Amino acid sequence: MARPQLNSDIGTVGPDSRVYMSRRLYDLLLERGRNPVTAPTAMTLGASPHTYTNASGYDQDILITGGTVSAIELGRGGVFYAATSPVRLSPGDSVRISYTVAPTTTIIPR
Repeated sequence: MARPQLNSDIGTVGPDSRVYMSRRLYDLLLERGRNPVTAPTAMTLGASPHTYTNASGYDQDILITGGTVSAIELGRGGVFYAATSPVRLSPGDSVRISYTVAPTTTIIPR
């Protein structure tokens, strides 16, 4: 059986039979699961209760400050649980915020 060949995009096999990965592959492995957008952004709230769903494909923290907030809930799989700020959202998770005076909400990519 022939030995698999690695192309230069993945890496090379050295004279000592070790596999040396290319810089491109190394960079891709480091970035896996990390959001390329690192700047926090403000979330615009709708009517209370406001529900936001993380559709980014990356983890996010939702920071909720000020206002008059009566409930913060984390939604996963269609079920909501009581939560506190900041709320960590995995892709597909939701946060539901109930308030009488709108808080400041910030989305922080992870």
